[in-house]
Amino acid sequence: MKVVQGFLGMICICMCFVLMTACFGTHTTKVGLLVDLSGKSSSLGIPARDAAILRINAYNARAKAGQEIKLIIKDTKGDAKEARAKVQEFVEEEVDYIIGPFTSGETTEIDEYFLTGNTVFLSPTVATDSLTDMDDYFIRIIGEAAYKVKLWPEPPLRIRA
Repeated sequence: MKVVQGFLGMICICMCFVLMTACFGTHTTKVGLLVDLSGKSSSLGIPARDAAILRINAYNARAKAGQEIKLIIKDTKGDAKEARAKVQEFVEEEVDYIIGPFTSGETTEIDEYFLTGNTVFLSPTVATDSLTDMDDYFIRIIGEAAYKVKLWPEPPLRIRA
């Protein structure tokens, strides 16, 4: 249960960023949600989708005319090539933000989109070091994998049975 709560917290952080910027516009903000809903990492995608729907619906219920958020959800099926195709669809649909992908494998497959494009990507779970120190439109909510390792001054103790 704590994992789900933590995960939903990360989604809420992403949504707060999107909602804050949407409040200043006078057009409907399009947000793409790029998640695995039917593949091996659907345990990340399904709660993310549900949390995003709840949050966007709550926001839209109170939003002024012209400041609504339209959520567009696409299933990557846990496949990097499928993620690439879905990102291209988002680009053609001119979405303002893309939340996701949620796995490092999918993210490294689409890195040219946030290196050369102008769509902001928000990822609450990607930690691969290969995306570090890039001048891009990719924002991750958690630090890279090497940072997490640096937090431990020494290896954790092993308990022997």
